[in-house]
Amino acid sequence: MSPLRPRYVRPARGSEVLNVDQMILTRFQERSISASSSPPLPSLSLLVCLIPRCCQSRTPAASAFRKDHIMSTTCHGRLSGSTRPVSQSVPSKSLPVCPLPCARQARWFLILLAGALVGTGLAGCQKLSLRAQNADVEEEEVQPKNLTFIGDQVAVTGLHSIQIEAVGLVVNLDSTGGDSPPSMYRRMLVEDMHKRGVRSPNAILEDVTKTLVVVRADLPPTIRVGERFDIFVAIPESSEATSLRGGYLLDTGLAEKAMVPGRGARSGHTLGKAEGPILLSTGEVEDDSKASVLKRGRIPGGGVYTGGLTKEDRLLGLYLRNDLRSGRQTERIAEAIGRRYYETVNGRKIPMAKAKTDQYIELRVPERYRENYTHFLQVVRAIAINESAVEQRERLERLRKRLLNGQTVGRAALELEAIGTAEA
Repeated sequence: MSPLRPRYVRPARGSEVLNVDQMILTRFQERSISASSSPPLPSLSLLVCLIPRCCQSRTPAASAFRKDHIMSTTCHGRLSGSTRPVSQSVPSKSLPVCPLPCARQARWFLILLAGALVGTGLAGCQKLSLRAQNADVEEEEVQPKNLTFIGDQVAVTGLHSIQIEAVGLVVNLDSTGGDSPPSMYRRMLVEDMHKRGVRSPNAILEDVTKTLVVVRADLPPTIRVGERFDIFVAIPESSEATSLRGGYLLDTGLAEKAMVPGRGARSGHTLGKAEGPILLSTGEVEDDSKASVLKRGRIPGGGVYTGGLTKEDRLLGLYLRNDLRSGRQTERIAEAIGRRYYETVNGRKIPMAKAKTDQYIELRVPERYRENYTHFLQVVRAIAINESAVEQRERLERLRKRLLNGQTVGRAALELEAIGTAEA
């Protein structure tokens, strides 16, 4: 059996003969090419126009169109089941309702519809996938380029502890004390006793109820004048004393010490004072190590911070980068911190930050951050410098969305805390 050949339709009024199947295929290919570049949703009007006319024969308009213009032919140019030439007129009632070639056109229409829907669906999935992958990139693009945080321009100072030490005298020992051989520590203690007006310091150091000890302590950051700290005492290795049990440390001034080449040990200004009963940490130890444990002790809260000559608290500081060094910039940073953190004294708001030079900013720690000053510094570094009220509202909306992301929630929380509220 020979395959079916395309059906030809001769339009009215002498138009050229058109191959309907070829026309449908051409439109489908053109539509597929345009959909590959940017696939839109196929319009309903396009699909309707490609439906074979014979499938619409049940409507009055379609029946009239078929009656006046359409004649079905075989491959030899004659009507099916008749020997009448094509050029002769044929009554419309002899035409079939839906001849065999119509089924082939309907198949083309279904292929076109399925291909268009599948292509559109794939394009939509690809677009959603790309949008999901580039969500962070789009968020970065929304971030204003001129937004600057304090942490981008400064470095923090004052986070280290200060070690202070001195040589002291312990009394009330149970005959476990003794003299110390000539050394730097003994010379320093004798000089201090002379300054205090003590007579015969050598005779006092030879008493078995007294002994020389080295006193040390660490001043933590943000300590304030009058606050107390722990004291550690120890007997020098060359001393004749064997135990500090029951001993009491007399008033001792502590300062920073430094070894200067050619000049020996040098002391700074007195930053604290120490005094009090000594506590030993013997516990359950072996006999071999017990001897060394008896020569070390501590005085919990036995030191008081005096603040040196200036009598000032230990403060943190911010140093501006060298390339941004200017008095105006330090003032701008100090004002940004002061708007967020301040203390009220006699009804006045005193900022917690103050510009001292064109590069250094003095920073005080609020009371609620005293035990967690490192977190306070993180919040300060997250304060925006040059941000208008409108930009801040837009950033608040972005931060609200970033709180829902586990990877950005930490930074978002810091920025929100840096913005604060009207009450804090």
